[in-house]
Amino acid sequence: MKIWFDTIKEVPFTEKLEIKQNRTFKLIGGACTARWWSEGSWNLKNDTIILNSFKPKRCVYLTEYAAMCRTIEEIRKNGRDVSIKDCTPDSDDDYKMFINEKFYLRNDTLIHVKQNKKCEGIEVAYSIKEKIR
Repeated sequence: MKIWFDTIKEVPFTEKLEIKQNRTFKLIGGACTARWWSEGSWNLKNDTIILNSFKPKRCVYLTEYAAMCRTIEEIRKNGRDVSIKDCTPDSDDDYKMFINEKFYLRNDTLIHVKQNKKCEGIEVAYSIKEKIR
């Protein structure tokens, strides 16, 4: 198992990504009063690790991992998705959906591969060293 900690993001937040030997991962994070998590599987293709979330079995709010590239206006306009049609989640926390999210390793840093042109200028990376906050 390897634990990775967030390094770069535009807003103050904390995130921890656990990559497990059994080819699963777990993400937990938060900022101010917001909280999120994800669980899923990973596979390796050449020098790239690809993460895909499991579909949640209970009613939760869903957010795409790459949604950080959307503006506040886009998020408000589109609303919040839920995991089960017409359900009402019992928590305001978000389940982050990793959908073929790619990362590569450089030195001790796991770097997200941008797949969305809206993400230009937004860097996402995880380090084996936790930031002092």
